[in-house]
Amino acid sequence: MSDTNTPVGGEDHPSGYWTFHSPINIDEVATALLLADIAYDALSQAATLRPGASEGREETPEETDFESQSTVVYAQDWTEDNRPNMPVPGQWVFEPERDWNEAWRRGIEPVRIGHVLIVPPWLDAQISSQSGDIRFIIDPGQAFGTGHHETTTHCIQALVDTDLNGKRVADIGTGTGILAMVAAALGATEVMAVDIDSTAVRIARDIIADHQPRLFPNTRMMCAQGSADSIPTPPTFDVVVANMISPVLMEIANDLARLLSPNGQLIMSGISNQRAQEVENAFAQEGIKLSITPGVEWALAIGHTMERNDER
Repeated sequence: MSDTNTPVGGEDHPSGYWTFHSPINIDEVATALLLADIAYDALSQAATLRPGASEGREETPEETDFESQSTVVYAQDWTEDNRPNMPVPGQWVFEPERDWNEAWRRGIEPVRIGHVLIVPPWLDAQISSQSGDIRFIIDPGQAFGTGHHETTTHCIQALVDTDLNGKRVADIGTGTGILAMVAAALGATEVMAVDIDSTAVRIARDIIADHQPRLFPNTRMMCAQGSADSIPTPPTFDVVVANMISPVLMEIANDLARLLSPNGQLIMSGISNQRAQEVENAFAQEGIKLSITPGVEWALAIGHTMERNDER
C-alpha cells in the first residue's frame, strides 16, 4: 500500500482534482483531519467508498479489497501543489478531466424525512411539494448539513418525532443551519445555532434569512460563532441537538449536559456504530442516559437526564 504522500496517476496528467483514499474507518479519518486542522470542507466531503455494492457484489467488502474499504476525502481547492500532509495512511488519487461538482450535482436527489423536504436549488422548479410539506432549498455544496448524510437524516427524523411547539432549541455545530431551521419550522419559539467555523456561520445566516420569512417568521433565531461552551446559561434548552463526530461529542459532553433543561432531550449523531458504547459511557458520567440506535455507519443517540428517567 502506498504511504500518505504517494500520488496515484503520475505527475503528467490533464486538469482534474485530487482525492485521498484511506483504509481507516471514516470516524478515525474525520478525527485525524479535525486534529490536524485540515480543510473544513474536506471533513464534510469524507465518505466511505463501497464500489463493490454498486457493481452488484456483496455489500461487505473483502478485507483485501482496498478500494471497497476506502474512506475518500476531497476538498475543492486541493491541487498538486497544496495537497496537505495527511495524518492517516492512504494514497492520493488524481481524478482526471471530470467536473466533481457537476458529477456530484447529477447524483443529488431531494431528501424527504417525514414532511420535511430538502431540495437542491437546481431541482426546485421540477420537484413538487405535498400537502403539509416543510420545504427547504439548500445547496449541498455550501457546508455540512443538507440531509444527504446519514447523520443529518438521523437528527432531522428525531426532530420530526419530537414535540417542539413552544420549545427552546440549541443546535451545536450547525453547518448550513438545517437542523436549527427544521426545529424552528416545527414550532420552536427560540433557536440558538452555533458553529466554530466562521464560514459555516456566514452560510447558515444567509440560508436562515432566506427561509425565515416563509417557514418560521415568529421564531427568535440566533446564529453565532462558537460551541457549546460559549452559550451562557441559564436559561437552559428544552432540546439540544449536536451532529458531530464522536471524539468531539465526548469532549464537550459536560457542556451539552449543562445546556439541557432537567426535562429536556439531547439529540446527537456523528457517532460511528463502533464507538457508540464509548459515547454512551462518556455521557453517563455527565448524568445523561443515552438510547442509541445504530445506522448503516452512524448511530443516533437520544438522551435525557438520568433523574428524569428515574422518575418515570
